[in-house]
Amino acid sequence: MDTKAFAECMKRNMDKQGITIEDLSKMTEIPVSRLEEYQSGDFKAKSTEIYAISAAIKVPPMALMHGGGLVHISELDENGHRVCRWEEY
Repeated sequence: MDTKAFAECMKRNMDKQGITIEDLSKMTEIPVSRLEEYQSGDFKAKSTEIYAISAAIKVPPMALMHGGGLVHISELDENGHRVCRWEEY
């Protein structure tokens, strides 16, 4: 995992949603000091923390770990039909 790309994706998506580091800490129960270390890009997050952060900022874990970008999403709609789209993270 590229920690710098992770940090940039995390910051970009937090900004996009108006989430502060304090908000993220409350949402994930990860101390602010640790989140700041991740945002610096100098420290690698544990897998459980990656999943918690990705859920809070609504970014798929694999996209977050690889720095975001354009991701293909395939899911079922309310009628059970396959729906595909591209999302930028």
